Amino acid sequence: MSSDQVTLSVFDRLVSRSRTNGLRHPSGGEVDEYLQQVRRDLENLLNSRCWWSDYASDLHELDRSIVTYGLVDFSAEHLGHGTRREEFRRLIERVIRRFEPRIHHPRVELHENVDLSDRTLRFRIEGVLKVEPLSEQIAFDTSVEPTNSSFVIDGVDV
Repeated sequence: MSSDQVTLSVFDRLVSRSRTNGLRHPSGGEVDEYLQQVRRDLENLLNSRCWWSDYASDLHELDRSIVTYGLVDFSAEHLGHGTRREEFRRLIERVIRRFEPRIHHPRVELHENVDLSDRTLRFRIEGVLKVEPLSEQIAFDTSVEPTNSSFVIDGVDV
């Protein structure tokens, strides 16, 4: 593969009108579009709930299986305290590392709410987007809605 080509996700290759087998020479607009596709896929990952989180340690293939895709259901968790929030932060990093290979070295930084009555959990996801020819430091400002435990990614900073 040439060093100036971007490989789209399987989904984007399936719905693409182009017949380039998913390879493109990215223009500025296409890079922005690609970043939005990564944002969309990351938001879908974080809003997915895995079916099975406890399994025998010798079942190594389950680590990357669709049954473990997404986060464990955390809707009953109280994430207002430091220990629980830190566990949740590490869980998000682990899920991104496992299921979003385009984001290298993911880091999640929790933000404290200024308004104590606001129960929205806010954090920033940072990492390096590595897709030929891109290698960009990126960041996603993210929040978890307290009423339905859904993730919203507000945008991408490059």
